[in-house]
Formats: sequence, C-alpha cells, structure tokens
Amino acid sequence: MSRVVAPVPKHAEGSAKLVFLWPPDSCEGGGYQVITTRGGKFVGNIARGTRLETDLAPGSYDFITWNSEKERFGQAPSVERTGVLHADVRPQQTYFVRLAFGEWAVSGPREQWSRTWTGRGPLRRCVESDAALVRLSPQSNLWPHLQEWLDELTPIAADTESGQRWLEQQPWLVATHRDLADARALRLTREARRLASIEPTDGVALVP
Repeated sequence: MSRVVAPVPKHAEGSAKLVFLWPPDSCEGGGYQVITTRGGKFVGNIARGTRLETDLAPGSYDFITWNSEKERFGQAPSVERTGVLHADVRPQQTYFVRLAFGEWAVSGPREQWSRTWTGRGPLRRCVESDAALVRLSPQSNLWPHLQEWLDELTPIAADTESGQRWLEQQPWLVATHRDLADARALRLTREARRLASIEPTDGVALVP
C-alpha cells in the first residue's frame, strides 16, 4: 500500500507536507508501522529505511501508529506499543517526524544502559521495540542529521485508496488503537507531550 516517489520535496498548492522518517536503529522491532489519523484516515505504511511523505490541508491532526505485522502474528495491541502525535500545520510548510525505537517507555523518553562497555562508552539498552513518534524541528538535537536522512532514506507515498479500503474492512483496527492512543496520550509526561507534538512554527519552507 505504498510506492516509491521522486525524492523532491514539493508541496501541493495550499497544503502542508508531513514527512515521517524511519532511520535504521538497533532497537527496532521489525515489520512495519501503520499510520492513521485518530478519525480513521489512512496515512500510510512505513518501513525501515524509508520516509513517508503526505500532503495535508492546514489544520490540527492527531496521528496513531502501530506495528500491524507483529499484531498479525499474535502480538496483542497495547498502550505502550501505540504511538501518538499531535500536529498543527500551516500551508507551504514541511514538518518532520522521526520514528524512535527503544527510546520511550509508556510515559515518555527513558534511557537505560547496559554494563557492557565499548570504546565509545556504555551500550544503550532498548526500552521498548515499538515506535514513538517524535517531532524533529530546527530546535531538536537531532536536526543536524536531517539532511543525511533525507539523502539516505527511500521516499515513499501511500496508496491511500487501497489503505483506506483495508482499514474499512477491519473497522476494529482503528477503534482499538484509537482507545489505546487516547490512554497513551493521558500517560505521557509534559516533556513527552511536547516531543510528540508539532507546532506551526516547527515547519520549514523547502524549495524544490
């Protein structure tokens, strides 16, 4: 339900663009992430090493993500495995979101370190293997990595018609994950809510 697109960040007239980035990570759980709005609109599927681009009308949105493949093979849906993001977007601006693996517990970011020591210091332990959706803005510590990710990650766009049909054939999917997402949002700390929210000023104007 996705296709590769030309790696040129163009805006549809009057729209905002939201780009979901999946940089490879040692803590990722495999499979792929389904992304929808809280209201049940299919946004797309994203996999390791890709970036999903979607155009949005200016406004306010709530997004949900979960690992469909893991659930298909028996993993029970849960609060801690349901990612959430709130976004307020303006026209002609591009906004970026990173899928973070192994960095968040249910209430937000958490660091755990092993006793194994390398030349660069202790190894980070994975907290959770499923994704959190984390804002990437010019103020973010990882912003300097953006251009590298844009160069390396394969740009994809969703086949929204097929994806929407898939969701409508399984109406419990959105209903279940919406309830879990609402519970997750309530459990986030103030700092986590900030990191899982996009403000209008977080966007940048990209010239093709």
